Amino acid sequence: MASIADGEGVTSLLMMCGMEGNLGAPGKSARTQAIENHTKWLEPAKILGCHSTRVTARSDSSLVPEEQQRLVADGLRALCELADDFGLNVLVENHGGIEDTASSMRAADTEPSASMRAFERQERYWSE
Repeated sequence: MASIADGEGVTSLLMMCGMEGNLGAPGKSARTQAIENHTKWLEPAKILGCHSTRVTARSDSSLVPEEQQRLVADGLRALCELADDFGLNVLVENHGGIEDTASSMRAADTEPSASMRAFERQERYWSE
């Protein structure tokens, strides 16, 4: 796939990883499974020449925000540590909820992560 993209003049920058589980799942086993599910995309992203992967970092919205934040930070920190082995950044796309807060990112306390606004979603909201 990388050679086809290169042959067509396509540069791969970002691998979007969705529907792979909640990085802030309350249960440790569910959170670990979500991390593993996201991890399988790190090597393909690196092979394609991407600099980053994009994830959503959700938790259980019935929990208090501080607990959601702690859980999201735990999952995100673990994923970032794995992504670092591949030289990749982890970007969190804001879809609302706890992942929309900068404090979740700060709580992860890891360098190769950032937050990314979902502009197409915002545009939809603004036009309604």
